[in-house]
Amino acid sequence: MALKIHWIHRSCYLIETPTGKVHCIESLMPQESRNIIIPYLYQKLGVYELESLIISHYHFNGHMGGAGTLIEGLNGRINNFYSTNVISTGNPETTYEPDILWQERLFDELEKYNINHEISKAGDSFQDGEVTFDIIGPLDEYAYPNIEETDYPNDESGLDVKISYGDFSFMFHGDKFKSGVEEVLTNMSDPTATIFHIPHHGDVSRIDSDMLNLVNPDFATPEQDRGAFDLLDDNNIDYHQLLDTDIGRNREGRDRIIIKGYMDGNYNIVENVEEVVRISKI
Repeated sequence: MALKIHWIHRSCYLIETPTGKVHCIESLMPQESRNIIIPYLYQKLGVYELESLIISHYHFNGHMGGAGTLIEGLNGRINNFYSTNVISTGNPETTYEPDILWQERLFDELEKYNINHEISKAGDSFQDGEVTFDIIGPLDEYAYPNIEETDYPNDESGLDVKISYGDFSFMFHGDKFKSGVEEVLTNMSDPTATIFHIPHHGDVSRIDSDMLNLVNPDFATPEQDRGAFDLLDDNNIDYHQLLDTDIGRNREGRDRIIIKGYMDGNYNIVENVEEVVRISKI
């Protein structure tokens, strides 16, 4: 049996465990949630609910923005919602307005469908069969209630997760800055991972060779930053880059991959997963 990591688009992953349950990391934008995530769940996986939705931070663009649409599109069939409780301030002089509007919509949908909301920080974990989801960030000093609001809830206050299945593991850091990722890694007893999502959509400024040596991944998902590709090449780390590099990111999700991880630490990759039919209305 394999743990399957479906890299859907940008920072969004669907984690399909050997129990048959599916967990979603990040929710993209509303239209991407509707036209990419939900069709993939329905048509490719034959799944009509999520065991959990994990959001790294309350930024509209690519992270929290599609969560309300995803909840509504699944008619509330999401068993658990994991996030930090460090929200955008609501200060119009410092906060991107859609962050506030879609943050409020998300909270309304969670309440409407009575979805269990787990406020999470480093040291928390949950289990799905033999798969362990370890919350590795934020560290306590950056988590609620020590911090409740911030203009930029993507840095040290963001949620990070390491997913382990035997000797195979996947690490995700959202949009943390390099210093924030380094703090999380140095706080871990085992900072290594088989698969490493490069923070902030593959931004080379968020990583360096010291960090890569610490995580020691076999494979990375850097999205679109050519500087990140060069750094990974220099460190002999395999990676998959999006096809639509000319426009910076793959807006239709055409270049999906599936990483199949096994308990003995081995993995294989299926590339260029075929298209699903877009849903025009839910």
